[in-house]
Amino acid sequence: MDEHERLVGTDLASQTHAALHNVRRILEAAGGSLQHVLMLRIYIVAQARDEQAYIVDALRSFFPEQPPATSWVVVAGLSEPEWLIEIEAEAVLPDA
Repeated sequence: MDEHERLVGTDLASQTHAALHNVRRILEAAGGSLQHVLMLRIYIVAQARDEQAYIVDALRSFFPEQPPATSWVVVAGLSEPEWLIEIEAEAVLPDA
């Protein structure tokens, strides 16, 4: 989804990129960056499990030097039927 809660693409690559972009956008709005991410939890629907290379490519793009720890969970479905991926991020921001 984009910042207006509209679906961005119907494929895993587009949705993964959008999800990671949202993580970056939210962190930057709070005064942080992707460098502050400690852990990602990635939920991927079962129908997209064979396309995980798109997720790896996106992670390498957004975290080129030191990616955070990740856990991947294959699920039957997400909140909306057209969603293929959901990403939760845990981050620790520096004191302002």
